[in-house]
Amino acid sequence: MKKVFMAVVASVALAVAAQAAPQHQKITTVVLAQKTALVNLNKATAMQLQKLPGIGPKIAAEMIKNRPYKNGDDLQKKVRGIGPKVWSDIKALVTF
Repeated sequence: MKKVFMAVVASVALAVAAQAAPQHQKITTVVLAQKTALVNLNKATAMQLQKLPGIGPKIAAEMIKNRPYKNGDDLQKKVRGIGPKVWSDIKALVTF
């Protein structure tokens, strides 16, 4: 009985930790944005774009190819690989 109780407590603790992780990531992203200059998506180099979370060489090249962008919706429409998740991760770090 004690083992079952401990397993339930461990499961609940893991579930709570999993739900807290995204919020921590958002806070970290906002703090990072406050400490660094914003990246202008219409002017940044491929290397500057690749420093953004979720942006690798292929997406950076696609972003450069499809410029200019007016806003986040425009970016998501023009660049394959930038969806709601990536946009959520980078929106505090960029400007247009």
